[in-house]
Amino acid sequence: MPKFVSILSRDASQYAELFAASTIVEQHDVQLDIVSTTPEALSHSRTQILLTDPGLGKEVIDTLAHLQWCQSTWAGNLPLIEKGRHDYFLTSVKGIFSQAMTEYVLTYILHCNRHVDKMRKLQQQKQWLPPVMPLLSGNTLGIMGFGNIAHGMIEPLQALGLKLIALNSDGRPIVGYPKIPVEAGADKCIFAQQVDIILNLLPDSKNTKGFIDKAFIHSMQPNTLFINAGRGSVIDDDVLLYALKLGKISQAVLDVTNEEPLPDGHSFWHHPQIILTQHTAASSKPEWVFGIFEQNLQRFFLRAPLKYQVNWAKGY
Repeated sequence: MPKFVSILSRDASQYAELFAASTIVEQHDVQLDIVSTTPEALSHSRTQILLTDPGLGKEVIDTLAHLQWCQSTWAGNLPLIEKGRHDYFLTSVKGIFSQAMTEYVLTYILHCNRHVDKMRKLQQQKQWLPPVMPLLSGNTLGIMGFGNIAHGMIEPLQALGLKLIALNSDGRPIVGYPKIPVEAGADKCIFAQQVDIILNLLPDSKNTKGFIDKAFIHSMQPNTLFINAGRGSVIDDDVLLYALKLGKISQAVLDVTNEEPLPDGHSFWHHPQIILTQHTAASSKPEWVFGIFEQNLQRFFLRAPLKYQVNWAKGY
């Protein structure tokens, strides 16, 4: 008997084309059942394997009585995790974001360090008042959530002379890089004291919501650059505004916010110290995601452990 595969994604048509052209799919007894961009099309279907965007999948996941495995198209899967149903395998995507994230982070570190906005303003005002241009070399970049993406960023960041400090849940050493200092989540204020730039890559989980609190803010060096490319929930909006007003954060580059899209009247839109990049830091391409799906399809039929399987308890 074939396994019934359904695709629920805003890129559903592209995934369906990749599915039809896949030589790996041909090797297995699978049947493409439903291809849709709307959850209603899958409600109470016979789907056993689901390839989905979690934001759409959450709307239908509880109706799929035959579901065995769900391949997410996202790195973060909180929409599915919060549904509370854990009787199927959930796999995420990893290993495809490091290049884009590296380019994003370097863009905005250099943008802020080289006073791009100030230079533009001086040009518009026709003022020749060149500011001092500090070098990045010797600055300390702290990365919160040192997982797969961060690993792929180490060499480009170190090439600029940046010192790296990691923060993870338990302070375990970074595999392959034993000289990078690591702080545990419980010592987050010690981490905050040591850095000039903070990059948040933490996943969205019950343990990371509000992780950057006022105690963390008070521990920070003055004029820290904060880049949030993980999840908006790591810091409440009012805490971020407090840190900006206090001078602990000089500029905040936000790829993610607590509410997306950001409401029209939100203060972040016009705040002079905030740059919004609208969740574009590390977008994935369907062909990249589908490559992971193909690998896991092989493993699924071999009854081997699936790659990037989500730990329900940890949330990632």
